[in-house]
Amino acid sequence: MRRIAFAAAMTLAMTGGTAMAGETFILKYGDGGVLTPEAQAAVEMQAIEGMNFSYGVFTELPDAGVTFARGVVPAGKEVPAHAGPNLYAVYVESGTGQLTLFNEAQEPTGTMPYATGTLLIFPPNAQHGWIVESDEDFVWFGIDLPGKQE
Repeated sequence: MRRIAFAAAMTLAMTGGTAMAGETFILKYGDGGVLTPEAQAAVEMQAIEGMNFSYGVFTELPDAGVTFARGVVPAGKEVPAHAGPNLYAVYVESGTGQLTLFNEAQEPTGTMPYATGTLLIFPPNAQHGWIVESDEDFVWFGIDLPGKQE
């Protein structure tokens, strides 16, 4: 427990401020720095053709095969069915809407609501799509994790 408290105190000291609820700080081992929420938000985003969203990687742990990224779907847009090959965790930073689940034939099998603060864990190859119902963009923090491939 002391290590967690020490890490939190060091994070605040290195960023020169106080942490706000919901902020994500990434401690960088090599140079002792911190990737602040502002630096994460400034990551270069690339539009994903035909998918209605932009995506950008802000740091990786290459030895572990882990990637941390941010994605944005504009308000009122939909993301069609898609899947990734790895285990993927999504934390909803803003926006509300419906997550649609699909079977392998890309036929809808169900929906569930998402909102700011929702955490979703997708198994490898889980077909899903997004509908943004709010007036604000759907912004998420994602972690791509290696795992057993089926």
